[in-house]
Amino acid sequence: MKISELKDAPQWLVNAITEEADVELLGGVVIWNGGQFIGGQFRGGEFCGGQFIGGEFCGGDFWGGEFRGGQFIGGQFLGGEFCGGQFRGGQFIGGQFLGGEFCGGQFRGGDFWGGEFRGGQFLGGDFRGGEFRGGDFRGGEFRGGEFRGGQFIGGQFIGGEWKVPEDRIRYMAAMLGIVFGADGKATAYRTTLAGGRGRYTSTFVQPVGEYSESDIPPAGSGTCVKGIHVSSAATAYTYLGIDRSCEMWRVTFTREQLLDCDGQKARISGGFFEKIERPF
Repeated sequence: MKISELKDAPQWLVNAITEEADVELLGGVVIWNGGQFIGGQFRGGEFCGGQFIGGEFCGGDFWGGEFRGGQFIGGQFLGGEFCGGQFRGGQFIGGQFLGGEFCGGQFRGGDFWGGEFRGGQFLGGDFRGGEFRGGDFRGGEFRGGEFRGGQFIGGQFIGGEWKVPEDRIRYMAAMLGIVFGADGKATAYRTTLAGGRGRYTSTFVQPVGEYSESDIPPAGSGTCVKGIHVSSAATAYTYLGIDRSCEMWRVTFTREQLLDCDGQKARISGGFFEKIERPF
């Protein structure tokens, strides 16, 4: 049915730029069956066929057809082909992502065959082609394409090419046993003399809880410079000589607070400090 033939059509549909639209209203819900949506805002209902060429998809369910241009801002992509444009918000649950840019929202299911993943979360489905350049890969399977940036936090890397340059600092930290979890935090240890007094700088007293230092050399300046030094529990206990009266501290910190690591000790700018029982 033509839009002009509908009774009580929503104003956003009347204002839209379309060609050969085949639309119906069921219980007040817009059902788009075919034709081309060229401009304007699709503000709710079900898109079941045809082509979305331009404008903004602001809400509703995309069940079938081709999304060729414009911006997908909200709603659910449940089937069909995403061939071009930008996916900026909402959930991609099923269908084929063949081209364009995924800039935000959640990819929960379906196949990513082409285009660029630049932001948002990849939570499920298969990444089979294209480029992953930003955002978080948290679930699903990476089967093809290139991983060039972002965070690989969960899921399986089965195929494709890893194009991210090696991160020396985090690589050395991982050799030391310092790894970052899904929350972006890692744990390391240090020791002090009784009362929290520094073992190397006797005038220093370790505060409990959040503590950071600002007037220190930047990341990449090495570990033998000013900063807070941490390591594995065993190394922290033995590095400056075994002292059974020393106090052991557990330190939790973020990626941004890790400044350098040489595989034996790490230098951080701050973190959360807890005094714990010595495990040895």
